[in-house]
Amino acid sequence: DQRILEIIANQIAIAVENSQLLQRAAAAQRLQMLADLTGDVAHDIGNMLVAMSLRCDLLRLRGALAEPEKEELNAIGTVLDKTITLSRSLLQIGLPQQTTAEIMCLNSHLRNTVPLLEALGGKRVTVSVDLCDGETHIDANAGHVDQILINLLVNAREAMSDGGTLHIRTVKDAAAFGDSPGRIRLDVQDSGRGMTPETLGSAMEPHFSTRDNGSGLGLATVSRLVEELGGEISMKSEVAVGTLVQILLPLQQEPGNSMSAGGKFPENKNIDLSA
Repeated sequence: DQRILEIIANQIAIAVENSQLLQRAAAAQRLQMLADLTGDVAHDIGNMLVAMSLRCDLLRLRGALAEPEKEELNAIGTVLDKTITLSRSLLQIGLPQQTTAEIMCLNSHLRNTVPLLEALGGKRVTVSVDLCDGETHIDANAGHVDQILINLLVNAREAMSDGGTLHIRTVKDAAAFGDSPGRIRLDVQDSGRGMTPETLGSAMEPHFSTRDNGSGLGLATVSRLVEELGGEISMKSEVAVGTLVQILLPLQQEPGNSMSAGGKFPENKNIDLSA
């Protein structure tokens, strides 16, 4: 009897494993189909964005604009340029990735990305930024950082259908040992409807969405990109309070600079969502 039970248990294990393999294959096929569709749409959108950018350039060349109008036109141009870059990165979805990483200042990049996030958030979403002092260099592809921020912004906007605040902060985390610069924590917190523990547990799974028309790929993409950057991601959420996404990324020394041995950054401080 024991032998029969072992055989049955073994067959069940094989069946479960085969089922999981089939599910992964089906998910991969769906992802590829979505990637193909995304590439087609991104191509068309990119062409329209380039046309809009050229019109902005023509308006600048014509001159005769008041200073406030020039500033507004420059802001529009900045948003268009970033959106064009994003559309080009979307064209690469599903293709073998040959991205170029570089040492970049995270805080500077966040400041420059705020206009794009504000434009995508709309009038009902306020974007606030609280950046730490000191060097915040990471080894990353700027387009990937933008994808992370935009995906989190889109999720937050959906969670704040009646309006709210998206707060972005950076905190130097984890002590540095010897010549290691430590890590930096990027917090992205919204004041939306929040998630139940059950929803939170599945939030970063591919194709999981609480919206009827949601693809369920936003947070899964964020998780994948963070992993590619050598980082870690975690989430906290409370119903009717909001959601906090925390991303830990390895800090890099600024090119040409060296950190004195034994330098330390402040310890990690947990953020209370109820505050």
